[in-house]
Amino acid sequence: MYHDVSHLLSRLINGPLPLRQIYFASASGPAPELAYQVDFPRLEIVLEGELTDMSITAPLIPCDVLYVPAGG
Repeated sequence: MYHDVSHLLSRLINGPLPLRQIYFASASGPAPELAYQVDFPRLEIVLEGELTDMSITAPLIPCDVLYVPAGG
């Protein structure tokens, strides 16, 4: 399945679609059993739909950003 998200990214970077909220993942507690941890920080940007994550209290909606530190 192929989804072209270039138009969404272009609107986010160049245009009328500003970032809404920026959340920071907490590092409390061990990672879930099947979680894949990486040694670099990352940004998770919600372009469509919702994202629910154990490290934040509210679901992320379009234009929200989750910053996950290295090792997270």
